[in-house]
This record gives sequence, C-alpha cells and structure tokens, in this order.
Amino acid sequence: MRFLVRLATKSAWPGGEPSRERAIADFQLRDGERGLSVWEYTDEAELNLALAAMACERIEHGGKIDKLDFITISSERVERIGIVTQTPGETPLPRANNELHRELQWTSDALERLATGLFDEQHSVTRMSKSHVRKLLVDLDEDAVNSATVQATLAAERDRETQRR
Repeated sequence: MRFLVRLATKSAWPGGEPSRERAIADFQLRDGERGLSVWEYTDEAELNLALAAMACERIEHGGKIDKLDFITISSERVERIGIVTQTPGETPLPRANNELHRELQWTSDALERLATGLFDEQHSVTRMSKSHVRKLLVDLDEDAVNSATVQATLAAERDRETQRR
C-alpha cells in the first residue's frame, strides 16, 4: 500500500487542541508554490528517508535538528480528490527528491476539501522525537547529502555522538 506524508501542526489536529482553520492551513499553498509538497512511501525505510529529507530542508533554511510532526494519508484516499504528480523535490537529499517527492497541484478548494475531510475523520498527526530525528540524520551516508550546511551540522552531531561513547 502507498501512503503520502507531509509536515503538519500537531496541536491543530485531533489529539491536540483541534482547530479546523489551523488544520486547513497545513494544506494551503504558500506564495509562489505551484503544488503542495508531499512524499510517497510504501515502507518504513522510505518513510524515514522522506522524514530525513524534510529535516534536512529545515536545517538548510537555518533551522536545527528538532522533532517532526507529520501526517500520513493513504494515496488512495488522496487520489479520490485529485492527481498526485511526481515532481523533483528541493531538499538536500537528492535520492528522496527523485524517488519520493510528489505534489498536489490542485486548486485551493480541493486542498481545503482534503484537509477538512481528514480533520472531520479525526485524522491525527504523529510526532517523531528530536532524538529519533537526530538518529535518522546521523545514520545518513555523508555522500547522500548535497548541502554543505547540512553536512556540517551532521558532522558536528556525529562528533558529539562519538564523544558520548
């Protein structure tokens, strides 16, 4: 079975302090975007690669290693509303970009319909802890990352891990 994953705001969804408006905001296009970025996976290894790509993207744009809140949806559920288009991602992990990245190049109404349906069905968001994210990133092959910023962050994390042992 195929699934799609994207980052989401845990507190907006059931299990937090549910807010339909904030949940819908997780599925809105930002200025300049032509489609909503999602990642398709079929197993845990692909899910971890997609999550690592999103974590690396956060680091690339000045963020730090931190927890990840994400929502997973069956591809079948999403495809009932519209087409899922394979597009190259723009994270520091080329393999994830080429193999797993997709976009929902839909109208804002269709994206809102998806978010509203998920919210009404009490769909929840999963949180991956900071330590789990750190492990995912530290375990990446250095050659898999094409960003000097991310490579430097990961090298520093590997050094810290070595010193702890």
